Amino acid sequence: MAKKKGGGHEGGGGGHDSAGGMRWLLTYADMITLLLALFIFLYSISEINSAKLNAFTTSMAKLFGIGKVPQSASSSSGGSGILPQANAIVQLKAKLQREFKDLIDSGMASVEKKEEGVTLRLKDQVLFELGSADLSPKAWPVLDEVAKAIRNMPNPVRVEGHTDDVPMAPGGKYPTNWDLSAARAASVAKYLIDKCGLEPRRLSIAGYAEFKPIAPNRPRVGNAENRRVEIMVLKKLDEQDLEGLNAPDTAAAKKAPASGGAEDPFDL
Repeated sequence: MAKKKGGGHEGGGGGHDSAGGMRWLLTYADMITLLLALFIFLYSISEINSAKLNAFTTSMAKLFGIGKVPQSASSSSGGSGILPQANAIVQLKAKLQREFKDLIDSGMASVEKKEEGVTLRLKDQVLFELGSADLSPKAWPVLDEVAKAIRNMPNPVRVEGHTDDVPMAPGGKYPTNWDLSAARAASVAKYLIDKCGLEPRRLSIAGYAEFKPIAPNRPRVGNAENRRVEIMVLKKLDEQDLEGLNAPDTAAAKKAPASGGAEDPFDL
């Protein structure tokens, strides 16, 4: 009986050793499964559904009490979304360079990509007569092309006026270069709104007089470079800006004075 018992023990041991030699297959199968899961995950994130992403982020924000989460895309009159941070800025710069190639080649304009966005720089003689803030007729087609290039973007637009350091003539319409630079920026912005139909809430103006020169103020050299208007398409569009752009016109009407007159968007 003892001998038979010992023989049975040897047979069981032999089977156990045989199965142990195949255990590497378990590790191999685990590795293949993990690789398959990794590839499925990578494929699933290669294409993002913006609608589902927005719904997910909004739901998570509500769940954790974070509040509103900016949408990854919004609609404006043209139906386009927020200007992406990198590629679209480069594309906009290239588009403006194509649209204004003749002016750029003649030295009357330039396009520059800055940290804040893309700037179209126009010399004052493209838009105004010397010392004036009234747009000349030759400025109209230029600004029409500007509006066409940026109309379908919800991004804010800042119009900046700059002058040289030559003081204004006494008794003139504009006592200082501050007045002239701000008035020129306002004229451009008003044309883009009134004649080109851009959304007023998108635009802002700034007048810098002679205090942001791009060249030394020297007669017939730097002065002409410094007398300019810059139209900057800003790449930043925060949640507050987005809500303002999407607000119905009736909201602005409610804020109008009791007399019924519309608010002047450039009333400082």
